[in-house]
Amino acid sequence: MNKRKSFLIIGSLLIFIVAASSFGYIYNQSKAQTKVKTNQDSLITEVTETESDLIAKKSEDTATENTDDTIDEVDQEQSPDPQNKEDKPEKTAVKTLSTKYVSVSSLNVRAGPSTNYDVSGVVTLNQAIEAVEGSSPTEWVEVQTEKFTGFVNGKYLSDKKIELKSSSEKAASKNKKTTDNESKEKDESESTEKTDPPAKPKTNDADKLKTVSKNNQLILVTSNDYGTSSAKIQTFERNASGSWDRILSTSGHIGKKGFAKNKVEGDQKSPRGKYTIGTAFGRQGNPGTKLPFRNITADDVWVDDPQSQLYNT
Repeated sequence: MNKRKSFLIIGSLLIFIVAASSFGYIYNQSKAQTKVKTNQDSLITEVTETESDLIAKKSEDTATENTDDTIDEVDQEQSPDPQNKEDKPEKTAVKTLSTKYVSVSSLNVRAGPSTNYDVSGVVTLNQAIEAVEGSSPTEWVEVQTEKFTGFVNGKYLSDKKIELKSSSEKAASKNKKTTDNESKEKDESESTEKTDPPAKPKTNDADKLKTVSKNNQLILVTSNDYGTSSAKIQTFERNASGSWDRILSTSGHIGKKGFAKNKVEGDQKSPRGKYTIGTAFGRQGNPGTKLPFRNITADDVWVDDPQSQLYNT
């Protein structure tokens, strides 16, 4: 009886232990599931909060960008547009032109204000051109013609045309000068005939020459010394009596180192001697000379090579 009672007690204890263990296991599983769910809810809540923060931050950034764009637009509206056509343009200097006349037989027009520039064209004596005012007469002046523009030296321009005498006017002036000289010499001889002894015949530099008896016109160039470049230039013509009449006397220049007794190419000296002018030449046609005339072009050259067969031709 006691033995059976003991078995019942032990069996009851085992059942209680098993039941308690099952209850504890179920309780722990339920608690663990509750904790996991709580952690998941917390994680979901944290993720949700993080997404909200990102959305809020993005909204703030967008608002900031919109504000900056608005400020830029305001600045652009307030700042002047450098390419705005309504802005006042810079003032450009206006060139004032005046009519000038070429005072030399021919004058090169350069592409720039120096002889280092190419020749744009050629203007001739008394040709009217338009020149920019404001330059010194000795400076390069910008000019315009109907065909081209360029620069010339201002000292070769004049406000008026140069008066030219015709051949008949020159001859009349020359004859008048000769008649006046003869009348003056006659008056002087008559006034001194009674008191003074007969005067010696007047002579000039041409009368002293002995090798020009067959010539009727003469250009005489003389200097005081071989080493000077300064010279005296005289022109003469024979009169009806066969004597030389001086037509012109002026100063001039010869080679940089004067006259040469024996001329050598490149010695910077002018040759001494007597020379005949065979052919005249120029750019604008024969001006009226009786000499054979050659109109030069860009194809004409003067050979200065002593070794060439064409030297000095």
